[in-house]
Amino acid sequence: MKLKKIILLLLIFLVALVGCAYKIDSPNGFLNDGKDEVETGNSDEDDEEDESEVDDENALSAEKSLYLKEYTLELDFNINEHRSVNLVNYSGLDIIKVDTYDEYLNLPEVMLELQEYDEDYFEKSSLIIYTRLFSSISIQLDFESIGLYENNNLIIKVRTLYPEVRIGVFDSRVYFIEYEKVSEEINHILISEKSYVYNTKTFYVIASEVNRIQKFIDEHGAFKFVLVFSFEDDYDKKGRTKEEIEAYYEAFNKEKYIKHGLDRIEGNVIRSFYSPEIIASKFNLDFDLLLEVLNTDELIKIKLYTYYFKIEYK
Repeated sequence: MKLKKIILLLLIFLVALVGCAYKIDSPNGFLNDGKDEVETGNSDEDDEEDESEVDDENALSAEKSLYLKEYTLELDFNINEHRSVNLVNYSGLDIIKVDTYDEYLNLPEVMLELQEYDEDYFEKSSLIIYTRLFSSISIQLDFESIGLYENNNLIIKVRTLYPEVRIGVFDSRVYFIEYEKVSEEINHILISEKSYVYNTKTFYVIASEVNRIQKFIDEHGAFKFVLVFSFEDDYDKKGRTKEEIEAYYEAFNKEKYIKHGLDRIEGNVIRSFYSPEIIASKFNLDFDLLLEVLNTDELIKIKLYTYYFKIEYK
């Protein structure tokens, strides 16, 4: 009987471990890098998705509400950041509050080695130690503000940036947050995070969708664009040499480039040697010009890739 109870407890423990691992690697876990997948599809297919995105942004979630809370007392602070491979396997608390020199001396040895404080420091100041493991050294974290709000809870507001290219190396960081000692007893310490996650969304440019595309660009602060002009083509590559294919598409795309007046696009324009496509980047987005190009030929399609940072609250 006792053996069955022991086996049952072990199974429950293993299930709990699996659940923790999933939480860390899932989109809601703190190790998540955000959305790496490109959102593609034509404008008609994206209607329902766009509406849900707007609903999510308009809804004031608990996480966003916390980030927007006003302090009853905002505190001056200073940050000392350390990165250490010794902390990869550190199993201590994510947040440690230190108010006295004795509390500081009782910290794990790995913490004492990172940052030294003397007894005088704790006479007028307190310390919060915030440890965090990132899935990439490219992820940036900045402290925006620190302060007290209702019920003497303390909020630390941070901003994280998940760039387009991230080096996949785990990065252990410890932040020693120094702030002036307060007379109130702090009940809880909360980290409120606003994340900027690099994202991509694709549209087909057509006259009826221009306003919706422009609205998306304005609302999301899109900062980079790529255009792909695709042309109808019945060229059979089968049995053709690489040189023959390149020669055909060099002439084909040059003719399309001239016919549609794509020299009016101020930016980097590349004519493909392997497919009926012309690609433009680093340009000023001009929908009037794009619609004019579309009107020159019914067999042309224009795909617009927009790049922006999606804002998430955690």
